[in-house]
Amino acid sequence: MAPNTSVNTILNDEFSIYPGKCMNYDVFLYQNRIEYCKKTGTNGSDKQVVIDFVDVVGCHCFEERDRVSLNKKRPKNEEINVAFFCLYYYPRYNDVRQRQVVVFRVNKYETFDENLQIAKKWRTAILHILRGGIVQAEDVDNLSVPLRRKMLVFVNPFSGTRRAELIFRNKVEPLFNEADIDTNLIITERQFHARDFVQTEDLKPYNGIVIISGDGLVYEVLNGLMARNDRQDALKIPIGIVPGGSGNALTACVLSAERDSYRKNAILHSAFTIAKGGSQPMDLVKVQTPTVSSYSFLCISWAMISDIDIESERLRSWGPIRFLLSAIIRTIRLRRYKGRLSYLPVKDNSRYKEHFRIPLQQVENDFRQTSLRSSKSLPSLESTDPQLIGVRPLNKSISMAPSFPSSLPNQYASDSLCDLAQIKEDETQHVNGTKNSVKDTTNDVTSQFSPDNESDGTLLSPIDEPVPDNWVSVEGEFIGFCAVYTSHISQDAYMWPGRKSDEGVICIQYVMAPLSRKSIAALLLGFDDASHTQSDVLRTVFAEAFRLESLEPDRGILTIDGEALERGTASIQAEVIQNKFHIIRPGNGATTS
Repeated sequence: MAPNTSVNTILNDEFSIYPGKCMNYDVFLYQNRIEYCKKTGTNGSDKQVVIDFVDVVGCHCFEERDRVSLNKKRPKNEEINVAFFCLYYYPRYNDVRQRQVVVFRVNKYETFDENLQIAKKWRTAILHILRGGIVQAEDVDNLSVPLRRKMLVFVNPFSGTRRAELIFRNKVEPLFNEADIDTNLIITERQFHARDFVQTEDLKPYNGIVIISGDGLVYEVLNGLMARNDRQDALKIPIGIVPGGSGNALTACVLSAERDSYRKNAILHSAFTIAKGGSQPMDLVKVQTPTVSSYSFLCISWAMISDIDIESERLRSWGPIRFLLSAIIRTIRLRRYKGRLSYLPVKDNSRYKEHFRIPLQQVENDFRQTSLRSSKSLPSLESTDPQLIGVRPLNKSISMAPSFPSSLPNQYASDSLCDLAQIKEDETQHVNGTKNSVKDTTNDVTSQFSPDNESDGTLLSPIDEPVPDNWVSVEGEFIGFCAVYTSHISQDAYMWPGRKSDEGVICIQYVMAPLSRKSIAALLLGFDDASHTQSDVLRTVFAEAFRLESLEPDRGILTIDGEALERGTASIQAEVIQNKFHIIRPGNGATTS
């Protein structure tokens, strides 16, 4: 099979493949691939091999004395004037990338220097292509070798199963060497070590920041970047993640977007993605409590979802299975949490219909079903004459609950099993908008900046003041709550199918009582493949901003990106901000600088 010459050939030459007999191959360099095929005489070529640059991370040249790097021995009859260049590539086999190396032997001339020049010319052209450059045949002789990249690497030795440093040494660093990536390794010694470093140090020498840990260290680094005076420039430095924790949500988000498996060989896939380079914007969410303001990239969870996460901390060394065990316990020992959710709906729901079942109407229908015995009909959420449905008017002052606890109260350890008879009674009792209720106070659910907020463009009112009148409010007994702005909240929790990294929208998913354990178990099992989004018991809304208030502050754990908040937090509110941070992701399959 002859090479495809219908596209522009950048370089073409004859080399042999090492190791093996000195049989010549026709080698062709194109903008997106290398093709080579064995010479079979004057009748043409056959056995064509194609290496797509989407799979290639690096190219090196070797001298004869460097052959030890290839772990090969020199044949006795081979002369020492030979030069080599090789490609490191990682093609997919059954959804898993595997390392491959092809070494081309350059032995055209009698002197080593002449052969080395040929090898260097090919390497230089290949590296420019891998860095995203467009190479023309007439420009090859004028190209110079691209500068090596440098990454700031944070390793948390205490995260997950405490193998992060070994992961870097044994799996990440060798691949980085193949991709000509230098590293400045920082092994974190304490909480906020990484935050303090990125907040104060000069980051200009680095092409990216690599984190080998769980999602908590990403949260720490982002808040350090946002605390800098030059935050706009600092946020342009892309962040790469290699899974070293238990949840590894950002890893799942990146690899699923790149169509690489995050369940098999995720460490190699993550290191490969970082080596390929590239930068994609990702949403940042500003989070406010009565005492703290921070920035989030993943999710805010409360009730059952955060209980499962935080209560399983003592099983951290078990890895991801800790979440399953905690979910089983929390399903058996079911809790309810009284709270109030207020949110500003997105302007257009139609673009999200593939993710859920008409979110606002779903909430409306749920409450209509619980009010069948009432003579009053439920007003439409799109009604131009807003009505209150069993909730306190939001334009009245509200006394704030004192806290969300940051750790699990001891009393939960002795919680009795939820009475199934009581659940059945709750499911069949007459509810007239008093247990779980929705309020819509807007004539037109569109984003409007209040006069006080126009100057800084925020959608949020001060947290000790009522929410704006055009927000929707839900009050009642919650079982689970998660406000998510990524596709995954852990490698086993696929929350938002098809979510782009910079959509600028918060997806609020919540479940309210009464609900049987069977329904809850089915919902949790659906996290694995996002089938829970089609569940009748899940309520989903897409919002530009929201506020969550605890009406029972001695129950429940509130988390931001998996990190529990301190005691004394009565409420929390959040919105997507204009600033984006960047993640290392090729996006288009090409490597960039």
